[in-house]
Amino acid sequence: MASREDYSVGWICALPIEVAAAKAAFDRIHDPILSPGPDFDDINNYILASIRGHNVVLVYPRLETCEYGQMSTSLTKIATQLHATFKSVRFNLMVGVAGGVPGTKEDIRLGDVVVSKSNAGRHGVIEYDTNGKQAEGQAIHDTALSADHQPSPLLLAATGKAETAAIFDESQVAQYISDIIRKDPTTFAYPGPEQDILFESDYDHTTESEGNGCDHCNPDRIRPRQPRDEPQDVMVHYGLVASSHISMRHGVTRDKIAHEQGVLCFETEAAGLEDASKYLIIRGICDYADSHTSNLWHAYAAAAAAAYAKEVLSFIPTVPKRIFLAPNTYSEAAPEEGLVEEEEQQWSRTNG
Repeated sequence: MASREDYSVGWICALPIEVAAAKAAFDRIHDPILSPGPDFDDINNYILASIRGHNVVLVYPRLETCEYGQMSTSLTKIATQLHATFKSVRFNLMVGVAGGVPGTKEDIRLGDVVVSKSNAGRHGVIEYDTNGKQAEGQAIHDTALSADHQPSPLLLAATGKAETAAIFDESQVAQYISDIIRKDPTTFAYPGPEQDILFESDYDHTTESEGNGCDHCNPDRIRPRQPRDEPQDVMVHYGLVASSHISMRHGVTRDKIAHEQGVLCFETEAAGLEDASKYLIIRGICDYADSHTSNLWHAYAAAAAAAYAKEVLSFIPTVPKRIFLAPNTYSEAAPEEGLVEEEEQQWSRTNG
């Protein structure tokens, strides 16, 4: 029977749709592990699974507390409790949806994926303070990049392999998304490029359109963009992720921070985590971090993020564990921490 020590990947989600996408991406769901005794006070929700040869523990908050854009405080406690209960977790993923920054050279569209990546001596996640509506008074909280403030070296190496696979048209992300959609086509269906609408930064959502998308917003204020040759092809972008306790909902402020800091998307779940820089943040783009937000792209964006997470894990080797029985003898079992550490050290020597 599996134990908590058998799980090496921690996968954090905040929203129910993110949890559903993760479950659809898993290769197999495991039976739950019973709590060890009356003193067990972990109140997290867990789903145990396997994906591409790795044992994964998916953790998420009580569903009644979930609200898009206001999850950082809860997730701080959830992450702490996860690592207290599953001490063998060494690969940390935070997978879900976020608001993308349009108009950059990356040409981010709805349904794309943004992955945190260190840049110019800064780790992949920066925190900012703002009320989400105006740029005045904003403050950026950043720490110097170091080995102690990054995801696992093997996880970083895997993202590099995923990036290379996309360049050579060998990525399996599109296939993984198709597999998720096939499991639940009603929920995860691709909304279509005609539903990818971007308004000018200084044009706010019309309140008359509440509950009806942007039906009453001025179509003359839509920013024209060149359509993609293959609109359903998911593009994966690597760079800085901005995180705050309040969801970004203002186009002008979004563009100002993005221009000054070079960020690719805005989210709220990593803000406040003591070790946020040690997580690989994977975000499916569900809106443009402005006032024209809706739930239309949430499911597909969550599926895209889960599919990319699956791709990354496929590039992390699974190493047989050596259980020593006597001098010079051993048996093979699950992945062993010592051997994985050796691979991480080799990666660090190679990559500086």
